Amino acid sequence: MQKSHISTYYNPNPVQNSNPNIQKNTSFSQTDVLQKFVVPLSENTEFNFNFQYSVSSNNPRFDNLTEYSGGELKFAEWYYGPQKRLLISPQLKINPDKKLLESGTIVLAYQNIKESRVQRKFTSLDAYYRDESVNVLSLNGDFFVPLTKDETRVFSYGGELTYNKVDSDAIGKTLEVYNNSVVGITDEFTIQSRYPEGGSTYSSAAAYINYRQNINKRSTLNTGIRLTGTQLTAKWIDTTFITLPDMDIRLNNSAVTATVGYIFRPTKNWQISGIISSGFRSPNIDDIGKIREKGGEVTVPNMYLKPEYAYNFETTILKYFNNKTFQTGLNVYYTLLHNYITRDYFELNGSSTIIYDGEEVLTMANVNKENAYIFGGTFSVNGNFNPNWYINGSITYTQGKAYDTKDRLSSIPPLFGSLGTGYQNEWFQVGLKWIFNGKKSIEKYNLVEGIDNIEQTPYNASLDTYYGSPSWHIFNVNANYKLNKNLSFFVNFDNIFDIHYKEFASAISAPGRNFSVSLLLNI
Repeated sequence: MQKSHISTYYNPNPVQNSNPNIQKNTSFSQTDVLQKFVVPLSENTEFNFNFQYSVSSNNPRFDNLTEYSGGELKFAEWYYGPQKRLLISPQLKINPDKKLLESGTIVLAYQNIKESRVQRKFTSLDAYYRDESVNVLSLNGDFFVPLTKDETRVFSYGGELTYNKVDSDAIGKTLEVYNNSVVGITDEFTIQSRYPEGGSTYSSAAAYINYRQNINKRSTLNTGIRLTGTQLTAKWIDTTFITLPDMDIRLNNSAVTATVGYIFRPTKNWQISGIISSGFRSPNIDDIGKIREKGGEVTVPNMYLKPEYAYNFETTILKYFNNKTFQTGLNVYYTLLHNYITRDYFELNGSSTIIYDGEEVLTMANVNKENAYIFGGTFSVNGNFNPNWYINGSITYTQGKAYDTKDRLSSIPPLFGSLGTGYQNEWFQVGLKWIFNGKKSIEKYNLVEGIDNIEQTPYNASLDTYYGSPSWHIFNVNANYKLNKNLSFFVNFDNIFDIHYKEFASAISAPGRNFSVSLLLNI
């Protein structure tokens, strides 16, 4: 259990924010160290080494700090403790130019992630500390074999191994307070951990083959097949708050998925493509074993959760102009979800409530439903009117709904897009971009799952309901100038009209009007 993230300040009552345009309790700091080495071992072999490390300060959860219970603010404290992430990843690129292997890449990666969550309610001296440590190990190999010298027929194959280990710990502490300072701990007590406290693992093994062939100058066929197997283990020990039908589980799932794609070029200025594919999502530790509370409802484990399957169809039409310096495109897709996973009300041992962090809350769990769909499309433009003037933009529409329950699917954004234009030459560039989002009304939210932060949208007191996500649009300007071949000057002016808005499902308001200047030096 980490000790360094215990808060030292105590105030039993909420304090009114004197400036509502400032979002208090949202700031944090982070330090990142990134380094990459490239070492040529021979003419046909290259070794890369990637190292990343990041560490943050405490990071408050603004959405939880604005949660109400009984007409009063619920939490005095809700923050992530210092988050730490380490990545070590060596990579080997080989080009043996052999009959069964022309080139390939082998990547080994190790990650260690540490995070914690701290909560304390107003008027309470009881604080709740939950720590997690995740170790992730993976090995990938991708190999490429041209079957003809002109690469009109290409065969590729590869595989992947992953292993994830999650350790979870939790403890409650009763604070000792003098005036407004925490001076010590008077007691410790048992609380529910976020993940199985006996440890949990999730591993996978996959292999694939892919074949691409240029049938003729106008058409290309691309096919692939993948075999995936997964294994999950989880062990719960403490039965103080939750008793499961099986406290030590092992789940195995596997599936074969495939892709068939075809590209047709009837003329040099038209391209039509289509893809049919299948997908497979095996439930992981988050899906099956996570226990978390939000808005008076707590998600509990469901060890009977089954895999989710997806069947996709996608088509794209591209039209080129002016010797392919300008193009328009339309992409349309449809996905059928079978056994789709959604969050719903759930009974554990015949009860629809449990005691969690000192209060009685409703129980929910990830469960399988029958079938659902997602469909949408994107229209885009991109290119140059002439050598100096350019335009780029897109507009995207998405909709998702369950066939069986008729409920809307979560995480479906409203209509959104952007349109930009500008001028550029060898030494100077200036551009204007319009970014917009449409409205998402409350009728299009999934209110049962409750994962899209509807409570962070405007509240309509007369109807006693939330409004949903309002529409918004902003304008940005950017420019850069090359002072010489080694030095460039950049200027960005974002949200020119200082519009107040939130991205869909976000609890934090987006930045207001802001201005930045930077220099790039090439040595």
